[in-house]
Amino acid sequence: MRSLFSKNHSVFFLWTGQGISSIGSIVYSMALSWYVINETKSPFVMGTVLLVGLLPRILFSIISGVFGDRISKKKFILSIDLLRFIIRFVWGVSLFYHAFNIVEVYIYTFVLSLIDAVFNPIYNAILPEVANTDDLSRLVSIN
Repeated sequence: MRSLFSKNHSVFFLWTGQGISSIGSIVYSMALSWYVINETKSPFVMGTVLLVGLLPRILFSIISGVFGDRISKKKFILSIDLLRFIIRFVWGVSLFYHAFNIVEVYIYTFVLSLIDAVFNPIYNAILPEVANTDDLSRLVSIN
């Protein structure tokens, strides 16, 4: 594994950055679930929030793969990760200053899921660009 990363510094940094980003996304998802259940006391409402978060991923993942072939993947991934951070941070801070609003939860969930639907296929497509071609099959299997 060490020799794999010694040739592929870019892959190491990509995976490290995405690992940190994934931890943040998991914490956000857990906090959102707790927040909605705590405020509504309704599993049905939580289910609808999850559905709203799933629909953009189903509808836009394929389209974003085509879009991703025409742009700079590295700049796009950095920009989208920064955008996701800003949206989640601003919304999280704003929740301290106003009352619970389920429509706001649906809107933010939809927007963030849409951003993820565009991000994920492009992230998966960047590996061949940043990797040493000799190790591509190993890197893809590890990914």
